[in-house]
Amino acid sequence: MINYAIPSYNRPHELAHTTLTLLDKFEIPQSWTTIFLEDSDQENKYREVLEEKYPYIKYELKKTEGIGELRTYIRKFYPVGKKVVMIDDDTCRVMEMVNNIEPFNKKNNKLTNMSAESFKIWIDNAFDALEDQPGKNFGIVLFDNPYYMTRSVSKNLRYVCGNIVGFIVQNEEPEVSIAHGEDFEFSVKLFKRDGVLLRYNYITVKTKHYAKGGICDTYGGEEEREIKAKKNLEYLVDTYPGAFTLYKKKNGKHNLRVNPYYKAT
Repeated sequence: MINYAIPSYNRPHELAHTTLTLLDKFEIPQSWTTIFLEDSDQENKYREVLEEKYPYIKYELKKTEGIGELRTYIRKFYPVGKKVVMIDDDTCRVMEMVNNIEPFNKKNNKLTNMSAESFKIWIDNAFDALEDQPGKNFGIVLFDNPYYMTRSVSKNLRYVCGNIVGFIVQNEEPEVSIAHGEDFEFSVKLFKRDGVLLRYNYITVKTKHYAKGGICDTYGGEEEREIKAKKNLEYLVDTYPGAFTLYKKKNGKHNLRVNPYYKAT
């Protein structure tokens, strides 16, 4: 059995039409899925929307200060040795890059939606890979431009986005409290712990990131969120010397570049 964990906030309708619909398509039993919410008020809202179609889904309540703390809680919630896939509440599609024409010609790369069979094969193979090496986590790429994707699995430090991550629970799971940039900190902490971090460079997702609701809505307006984001990213650069470089994008927002040659020590 593989446990599916969905961190969510104030998105019962969006969740029904995105992630839960996707898990239905992938033939994931409802009883394998737990939705992690803030409190009983949230649970009541979700049950009102979801219970008729999804009666066997479980709910877990935990008051946290942001997505970093909630992801930390999820990692510690399951017993050691359990297999867990954490998937965000706005995930519409899981896609893989394929090139059946000229594998070495990137112009022929294209993205295709994963079927239930291909998703199951990928997840099963990914967990089998975790059993055979020190790293106990796997993830995907964030961008969805097939030209820049490769049919490869990296093991060095990379940015592993939190939209879908899989892991086998360990005795010591990383703790992250920041609410923006948390995926960067999880990536570097897991790499430092294990020396290996699997990233599937041909798998990505399509999300409704700006859908109504969501934990990010609790962080204030766009300007306030950007101020907090820059502060968190600066914290990561200072805390993990050599792992990240801060830069400013054309849209004025800040982000980090990951050093793929960073050594786990």
